[in-house]
Amino acid sequence: MLFVFGYGASLFIGVALGLLGGGGGILTVPVLHYLFQMDADLAIASSLFIVGITSAIATVGAAKRREVDFRTGVFFALPGFISVALSRRLIVPFIPESFRAFGLVFSRSSALMILFAVVMFASALAMLWRSYGTSGGASSPTRRRSQTLNIVLLGFFVGALTGLVGTGGGFLVVPALTILAGLPMKTAIGTSLLVIALNSTVGVVASLGSSIDFDWSTLLILTALSLAGMAFGQYLGRFISDKALKKNFAWFVFVMAIFISAKEFIWLFKQ
Repeated sequence: MLFVFGYGASLFIGVALGLLGGGGGILTVPVLHYLFQMDADLAIASSLFIVGITSAIATVGAAKRREVDFRTGVFFALPGFISVALSRRLIVPFIPESFRAFGLVFSRSSALMILFAVVMFASALAMLWRSYGTSGGASSPTRRRSQTLNIVLLGFFVGALTGLVGTGGGFLVVPALTILAGLPMKTAIGTSLLVIALNSTVGVVASLGSSIDFDWSTLLILTALSLAGMAFGQYLGRFISDKALKKNFAWFVFVMAIFISAKEFIWLFKQ
């Protein structure tokens, strides 16, 4: 029965990517971990594959509508290539199977899921802030240098986040592109999809040489469902208010973060 809910959730993952230019990874990891019973390592690596393929194809559609700034997207993604590879190769493999902190014994899986919940909280807050904030504007010449440095640093951080918890970081990329790069919202969403696709691809490649054993049949089915959802999401985007959609989705992510945190900490305190 859990698998049925998992397949339905995969459609919603694609809808989120098509509508928001992000949010797919935030949903994919919990779906794979809790509904398909994958351990956290495999769920994170599998999320990179599903979100990466879905984002890449969504980028093609956005590019046809001239809603992708390739120069800015590649510039943003380049620092992430390094941090994705470093996190997948040099950080994730060396997280111990269990360790003690704050008087509790954390398993590798519970630590990664709690970290993921923290990212979800940050995502929800960022989307809520964006729904109430401005849509950005063109950079002034005097601020351009500092904005460029901020984009590079944020690109590095998003890449590290992608490698560690399997989220493409669209919730950070879109506001960064609107505020720091001065892109219109629709162009920022399309460019975010490009960044997510590039970072996710690096993450998958970095995972292939590790001990992770992908369940390819399940991944291909979920990716196909996510692509169907993405096409529907892009169609819906023509009719739904951008601000209302982001606000409602942010609250959904916030509730999901509470659920994951509660589940993991209840398990920790029961030990």
